Amino acid sequence: MLFRSIDEVDKIRDSDRAEAFLNDIKAIFGVPGCLYLVSLSEDAMAGFARRTPSIRSTFDSAFDELVHVGPMTYRHSEQLLFKRVTGVPRPFIALCHVLAGGLPRDLVRTARALIEASPATGEKSLEDTAGDLIRRDLESLRQVSLRQLAENAGPGSLLAALHDREWPGMTPRQFTDAALQMAGEARDTESDSTRQLCQELVVSLSFYATALEVFSAGRDLLITCLKDRSYAVIDDLAAARYAMRVNGGLAQRLLEQYRLRNRMGWSYGAR
Repeated sequence: MLFRSIDEVDKIRDSDRAEAFLNDIKAIFGVPGCLYLVSLSEDAMAGFARRTPSIRSTFDSAFDELVHVGPMTYRHSEQLLFKRVTGVPRPFIALCHVLAGGLPRDLVRTARALIEASPATGEKSLEDTAGDLIRRDLESLRQVSLRQLAENAGPGSLLAALHDREWPGMTPRQFTDAALQMAGEARDTESDSTRQLCQELVVSLSFYATALEVFSAGRDLLITCLKDRSYAVIDDLAAARYAMRVNGGLAQRLLEQYRLRNRMGWSYGAR
């Protein structure tokens, strides 16, 4: 039995286009002794799920089975990284899992960045490492957001804030202050694109503020949870990170619930 895969079909988010593509190639699925594994986007899967029962779609005739694959749990991330690297303490693996949102490809990239950011002696604290990786992500976010705002003639005050290479600061409180500024810009602007960008920045800044807290001031709780094999503190925050890719409002809600559940005090929505 031969196994073949068709990757990148998940890049076709429109269910009609995905179905048309599969309709063009599905003849190869009938080759004897060969099984195909095809990746599909969640949007295409949703379109398949909403099909009319009386209409036999391309998905029905092409596939024997459809399986939803969600993000990994911390345990899965731990198993994956243990196969690739050695000597990485579990709290650092938890950091990679959270920043990757449980996505395997992002997990490997984050682990690579973690190793590159570590000194040759390996003597770098969890707090310092978390700060380095988070600020790396925020710098990338700053540059992308600045470019988008410049192209869309965003407000000068917002452009000035993002033009500052020190934005949004170094601490969770500074991240939160920057989030509050973005929330104010979102309320004041009449541009839909600027408002959407500001709202995305609010959620991103709030996530990174929470993550930095968990892996610095809250590291004792984190280490205790790892020793007790109670991974909710890690998996719940990773779930909020994953939700940022799907829906900002959902991610915001998950972050608020996370902070309340773990008694983390202030929320990014209030001082």
